[in-house]
Amino acid sequence: MIKNSFSKGIIHRRQFVISKTGFEHYGFLTISMENGYMLSYQKELNVTRLGDGNYLLGYAFSCETIGGVYLSGNVENCIRSWAGRWILVTRDSIYLDAAGTLGLFYGYDKNRNFICSSSLALLHNLVPRSRWISNIRLERGNGLFDYYPGPYTPWEGCRCVLPSEKVDLVKGVVVNRTDFDFTRCCEYTKENLIRMIIEKESIVLKNIAGRFENLYLPLTSGVDSRTILAIANRAGINLNLYTVYRLDTPIWDYKTPYRIAKKMQLPYQIFKENVSRKNDVEKELKVVYEHCGGRTTSGTELTQYINGFDVGNGNESVVLWGPLWEFGIHYYDMYYPEGAKDNTSMSDILNMIESRVGFKRLDDSRVHGLSLREWVKYVFDNPVKGLSWIDRSYWEQRVGSWVKNSQQMYDMFDSIRIIPVNCQELLEMLIAFDPDYNTAKGKEAQKEIIRQCNPKLSEIPYGEYYTIPEKAWRKGKRILRKVLRWKNSDCIH
Repeated sequence: MIKNSFSKGIIHRRQFVISKTGFEHYGFLTISMENGYMLSYQKELNVTRLGDGNYLLGYAFSCETIGGVYLSGNVENCIRSWAGRWILVTRDSIYLDAAGTLGLFYGYDKNRNFICSSSLALLHNLVPRSRWISNIRLERGNGLFDYYPGPYTPWEGCRCVLPSEKVDLVKGVVVNRTDFDFTRCCEYTKENLIRMIIEKESIVLKNIAGRFENLYLPLTSGVDSRTILAIANRAGINLNLYTVYRLDTPIWDYKTPYRIAKKMQLPYQIFKENVSRKNDVEKELKVVYEHCGGRTTSGTELTQYINGFDVGNGNESVVLWGPLWEFGIHYYDMYYPEGAKDNTSMSDILNMIESRVGFKRLDDSRVHGLSLREWVKYVFDNPVKGLSWIDRSYWEQRVGSWVKNSQQMYDMFDSIRIIPVNCQELLEMLIAFDPDYNTAKGKEAQKEIIRQCNPKLSEIPYGEYYTIPEKAWRKGKRILRKVLRWKNSDCIH
């Protein structure tokens, strides 16, 4: 059940610092690791020791077997099957989850020792002479990169680790990972890919359900959240459904979830943005930016925070997120000319990116210009097998530099946020679909997953494909009022 309160204002909640000297802060614990570094973490961050000298930060869930994750033999082979939101610290390296959703920023302390943190807000205070160097005010709708793209950050001296990188703790540097291969599943048929995705995602969801008492799903009229719902239903897992209603929420994004919840006989809640608290917004946004180091995306997570809404039962509840299902639909293809994937000129790639950024020139933002140029050179010099530079921009920029900021924002809530499809094995399967079959417009692979897991979920139209005549808008408003009357109800009858 969604409640109108939670432990707001906890700065640096579930964040950590890895350094040579340790970090002291209220509510933080510090342990000495076997690799000579010290791990300081806010006490609500989940920290698990895996064997001798290995530490798992956050939550990882296997897609292979029911039970906890383990390490044996080659580390890279083991973590391929780990879903969730996590960072693994071994004796000599730091590994990110499949898409870097926990986030890792790094720099060097006053003694030139390597130092890193999940929090840019903490790190920039620990890096000497770090200063804010962004010269633009980001606003929604500025184009493809209306955020701070990696590997740079708006703080000089602080950078972010990309999903295709890892930290070499022995040398104190960030290096390219060479073990990624997104061609491993290319020989499978569509039918086999769909079957394997359903089986492996079912195991992930069962492992999540075995760890948390309550599972929640923010439901829209789209395909991504419905895919999670369908697989969970097939796995015998009941989810609590809810919808965040903002002033700009389309009618289908509160009308369709209501129909789905009623059809599935699942608990459903809706909460609405409170527009009467404008005086509190700026004050609370300052807290958010203090937590995020000036980096966060605007939207649903800010609406929830400002209005004080969270799911019930605190940190024993998990909210399942839908991002990364788009990984297999070649999301950015529609933004670039045909044949752009095979383009081998760095200058041409930069020109194509610049045409989509929304600024007159990349140099209008010092951070955007330098960061994107360095990222393109890095991608050009370090290709990932099976990924075009366009698909890689979705992986490392949209998710690895944008979604991770939303995730950090959600660390301020009592409940935990997990993207259940965030697993290297599952991403390899998603990218293996024929793009003509699984396009950004159709998402046919996901729709087939839904059809196979729960055919009745396919009977309800998706998103804007649900044609709404003018008269239906008034009817939709009546439905919303009806749903809102169930705000304190635990179940749809």
